[in-house]
Amino acid sequence: DARGGFPRGGNPIIAPENSSKEVDALKIIMVCTANTCRSPMAEVLMRNALLTRKMSGYEVTSAGVFAMTGMPAMYEAIEVMDEYHLDLRYHRAKDFKDVYEPGSLVLCMTPTHLMEVKRMYPNADAHLLTEYAMLPGSVSDPFSLGIASYRRAAADIDRAVNRIADRLQAQSAAPQA
Repeated sequence: DARGGFPRGGNPIIAPENSSKEVDALKIIMVCTANTCRSPMAEVLMRNALLTRKMSGYEVTSAGVFAMTGMPAMYEAIEVMDEYHLDLRYHRAKDFKDVYEPGSLVLCMTPTHLMEVKRMYPNADAHLLTEYAMLPGSVSDPFSLGIASYRRAAADIDRAVNRIADRLQAQSAAPQA
């Protein structure tokens, strides 16, 4: 539909959750604090980056290291994702422990989130989103700082996820040894 290929009311994923075992999908988990601002934006932006490249075999989700399960996305995050033609209206916060599976690629917004993930799961394949994208810094928390702050965070995330999608695409195109 007009929302960038995302069904209204659904939680679209590249590989359906129930088929991830059959297609051996890589689960990508975007992580922030409460799973209401940055990581939900990162989830839909990453999914969109993969879809626009026609890449399959990925399951993209998001979670918070201190999430209150069931909370909706912040209205500013919804508004900014509307500007990208992506829908966060049906997002509900999830706790990281409820979505983590060994073998997942975990991409964190800040070093604090990364430390918390590594504290819970020392062997997790976890990285700072910006470092994994080979970009400097981290993604600042826009919470309570106004719509311009959400736009800056979304732009930083969008830049990072597009670099990561390019990297994943290049890796999947490379001959396997």
